[in-house]
Amino acid sequence: AFEDNWPATGDYDLNDLVVKYKYTAVSNAANAVVELVGDYDVAASGASFKNGFGVEFPFSPAQVSQVTGHKVTGSYVKLASNGTEEGQPKAVIIPFDDQNNVIKNPDGFPQVNTVMDKEKVSGEAIQVTVKFTSPIASSALGTVPFNPFLISNGIRGYEIHLPGYKPTAKGDVSVFGTGADNSSVTGNRYYLTNQNWPWALNFTEQFQYPKEFTRISDAYLHFLDWARSGGTSYSDWYKNTATGYRNTSNVYTK
Repeated sequence: AFEDNWPATGDYDLNDLVVKYKYTAVSNAANAVVELVGDYDVAASGASFKNGFGVEFPFSPAQVSQVTGHKVTGSYVKLASNGTEEGQPKAVIIPFDDQNNVIKNPDGFPQVNTVMDKEKVSGEAIQVTVKFTSPIASSALGTVPFNPFLISNGIRGYEIHLPGYKPTAKGDVSVFGTGADNSSVTGNRYYLTNQNWPWALNFTEQFQYPKEFTRISDAYLHFLDWARSGGTSYSDWYKNTATGYRNTSNVYTK
């Protein structure tokens, strides 16, 4: 779940791009991985920007023989002949470079699946297959969710990653420390405000994101407690397990 206004916090509803994902590793008889399949389903696009979505993996692009299934239609992302992004020391896959080509309202209304009085729509399922030049050990794949990021409004350097995750080689680090961003390369601190607010979140289960123009802290009442603590307090802030955790009227429930 992403907020696309980095390095500003914007409306801070973290619903500008919500992507559900699943990875399947296909192994040979020796239990080495021959291909990796990523399934991506855009659940919401509460954005007027044209945002892309990428994933950086820990293995080299030279280990990839072919990438298929991605939906790259614009000119700001340059792909190598094997389908990985050009100029990256680690393999970077771009499942799509514009969410409007994956999910949209029939009437053209920009915010998708974030406004309660609009009909819920389904997007195009994107399945990306990464085939390896030679089988690799499963340990070389790294761990899910790998390093997913949003590319904000077609500006390639404006990468928005999960807190603590480094940008790719194409990320514009000159933006660090501007606006509300409190990232520091020397301090090994990335994509957090000075109060530890992130611009992206990852969940291992279903997440009911806020409605459009609703700050996440107005939907999830312990979110800021969790963020300020660096994740040590209220680690279950997104669940509805106790009274006072959630303002359901501010949550998108369709």
